Amino acid sequence: MCLNTSMGLTFKVIMKKGIKLFLKVIAIGIALVLLLAVLFALTNLTLVKNLLTAQDGFADAMYIDNQRPLQLIEGAEIRGVSLSRKGQELFSDAHNNWEETGGKAFLIWHKGELVYETYADTVSSTDRSKSFSMHKSILGLVAATMEADGIIDLDDPVSLYLNAYKKGGRETLSIRDMLQHKSGLERYPFSPPSLDALKLLLSDKVEKTAIKAKRIDSVPVFDYSNINYQVAGAALRKALADKKSQTYAEYLSSRIWSKVGAGDAYLWSETVDGAPRFYAGLQATARDWLMLGILIAENEGDIVPSSAIENFLAPSSLNADYGLGIWLGSPEDGLREYGPSTALAVPSAAPFILEDTAFFDGFGGQRVYISQSAELVIVRIGDVYFDWDDTALPNMTAKALGLKGIKAEVH
Repeated sequence: MCLNTSMGLTFKVIMKKGIKLFLKVIAIGIALVLLLAVLFALTNLTLVKNLLTAQDGFADAMYIDNQRPLQLIEGAEIRGVSLSRKGQELFSDAHNNWEETGGKAFLIWHKGELVYETYADTVSSTDRSKSFSMHKSILGLVAATMEADGIIDLDDPVSLYLNAYKKGGRETLSIRDMLQHKSGLERYPFSPPSLDALKLLLSDKVEKTAIKAKRIDSVPVFDYSNINYQVAGAALRKALADKKSQTYAEYLSSRIWSKVGAGDAYLWSETVDGAPRFYAGLQATARDWLMLGILIAENEGDIVPSSAIENFLAPSSLNADYGLGIWLGSPEDGLREYGPSTALAVPSAAPFILEDTAFFDGFGGQRVYISQSAELVIVRIGDVYFDWDDTALPNMTAKALGLKGIKAEVH
């Protein structure tokens, strides 16, 4: 009995010590996790802050309060646009489509006149919105203009401007390769343990995160990626600093934005003086976007040389429906795809009536549609609409204006 009692007491002591040790290990583990979380938060304050607000108004095109800090694109006195409103009745089909898809702003410019302009009840002509990837079109236009100004050549290797690109098999990748999404760079996954995808979107290390992306495919293929545009923007930013002593915002403002009669707009940047998000985050009004569309539709060469507009609209060798950040026409199968790394595809119920239609494409239906042959620009800003049909709104507008049958004739 004494032996059994002694063994029982020993077992209880061992169990008690084991439980204490186990609890101590758990406590140390929790403390380490908390310490790592605190250290991560302290070294990634911007990422954490933006992550906490990332869902706030995500689908609301007009909610821009969580996109800070900002850099100013200085505008000018707003250019006057001749008004010849034809009324909601003429554009009733297009208006209803715009309204049903969560539209916030809808503008139609045709042959030198603003023939239609309407806004949701809570929105005015002075309200800026998220542009999402419509900024890519602006970057492509800026690059084409910089080439016309002799600042860069679109076929310059990125390594000419970014030292990091002098290694890793990226030495020959050009600015054009980036702008036409044929770089073969890796895509960052939205899954642990990598945080690079979140850093690219929400941190204050956007440029650094993009530049470190490895080249994983030496065979060119069209694969739409924010990384491509952030790297292209970094190269353009360096070229402007070296050759013009200007920031991207200053060049865009003085060379294009203020000259077309657009008002003050803003770039969402990593820090106040850091790199803008070149793939998105340009906050502007619907009328500002209209002015950019008119510049391309008119193509008069007085602000941006016609050669630059033509280069901007020239189709990629790997995707006939894509220029320098601008989409061209509709694919024959009616399904516009972004490449092998993106599951998302945007349908077109029918081909564009105006065959030369080109457009700025922002996530969820942010659009500037442009037809040079018809001298037509359509701006749609609205809530993110996942079932967006690329051709519905422009075709309804073209029919209302009696433009059916106009053939493509790029100036």
